[in-house]
Amino acid sequence: MKLLRLLFIFLICVDAYAQQHPIADLRATGSQRYSAEDIIRAAGLEKTKNPVALNAVKEAAERLVASGAFREVGYRHTAVLGGMRVEFQVADADSFVPASFENIVWLPPAELQAEVRKRVPLFQGTLPGKTESNLPDLVATAVQAILAERGVKTRVSVTPKTDADAVTAFLFRADDVTVRIGRFDFTGASPALGQALEIASRESVGKAYDRTSLAAFIQHSLLPVYRSRGYLRAAFGEPDVKVLTQEGNEATLNVSLPVTEGAAYRFDSLTWSGNQVLSTDVLNAYINLQPGQPMNAVQLEQDLGKLRADYGQKGYMNIRVEPQPRFDEANARVRYEIAVSEGELFNMGKLDISGLTRLSADLVRQRWRLREGEPFDPGYVQRYFAENPLPEGVTCAFERSAGEAPNTIDLTLIFCREGKKCTPATMDLIELPNNEPRRRRR
Repeated sequence: MKLLRLLFIFLICVDAYAQQHPIADLRATGSQRYSAEDIIRAAGLEKTKNPVALNAVKEAAERLVASGAFREVGYRHTAVLGGMRVEFQVADADSFVPASFENIVWLPPAELQAEVRKRVPLFQGTLPGKTESNLPDLVATAVQAILAERGVKTRVSVTPKTDADAVTAFLFRADDVTVRIGRFDFTGASPALGQALEIASRESVGKAYDRTSLAAFIQHSLLPVYRSRGYLRAAFGEPDVKVLTQEGNEATLNVSLPVTEGAAYRFDSLTWSGNQVLSTDVLNAYINLQPGQPMNAVQLEQDLGKLRADYGQKGYMNIRVEPQPRFDEANARVRYEIAVSEGELFNMGKLDISGLTRLSADLVRQRWRLREGEPFDPGYVQRYFAENPLPEGVTCAFERSAGEAPNTIDLTLIFCREGKKCTPATMDLIELPNNEPRRRRR
């Protein structure tokens, strides 16, 4: 009897979803990001005098769920004159991230985005920041179709860019085409600095183009041209990319980069705060800047990098050195306030060695000069193996872990033969040659 009752309920549900009514009114409420029209288009419904099954309304709501653009999706249908009213009630997703068209160069970005929106209503240049969303795939399919309409036959793929397991962007690429940089133009650059930029850009001419690599090149190769000459506020705008030549699946580009140079500043002075271990006089000796000279921010960062490394060798592994520029616009000068946060001192804990015979392990311990209780030096492992090279076919990995005593770091050296999986169960013990080390210093 119970089985018959369940079957009866199931048949009622199926019968309800099979009911058909014309859609006389469509509504969507609750979104702060999307218009009601965009949501309804994405759901795939439209007003019609033709009968529509209630199951089609349910499927439309499921399409909104699959988009990932909403953290809540509800719907209801009510009888009205001429059929039924369907209303979707949504709440926007919490996180959206940029969409980057890495090597899609055949349309200007604004035109490409507008063309994609015609096909994917919920695309606004950003996408839900979760991999469960189907919007990235829909955008990739749309871009592929748009390119095909313009004679570019290629497969467009999408990859999430992550940081600490969080999605930070979606990268779209044309997979089976080669896009290379043919030349650079720098609009807004003065003649002298334009020439310096041209020289710095030569290393990238002929290389593959994508927006992520270009951004890194601007940051690490082009901006230093300005920052080393006192142009501390120089900034590059969005690249303007045009196809110079197209032969089959190979394209060559002209990349035009607008630049705003700003004023050239001269170095005035600097002050330190927070330092306890090293005196201000010692810290000043790290800085290779002269008052009145063009402010070389690249040199300053190199000097502070060496200071951080030296603090690290003394066991201050959490050292933070943060320069803050203070501009005197009237005189085009800049002074720096440098805050030092030394953190706690960490000492060497226990040294563990695996993968070696007992004699070889004893040999390593004998030559190892970073003793237990001494300030921990994170760079010592590399220096040790520079002085004591491993024989061919042998590798060594190392792991750091918190020691038993407070603020101590235990170190494990794991020796292994190249191409072998190094686990305690499979590891064969290695005998190291008893050669004299190259140097005997720490």
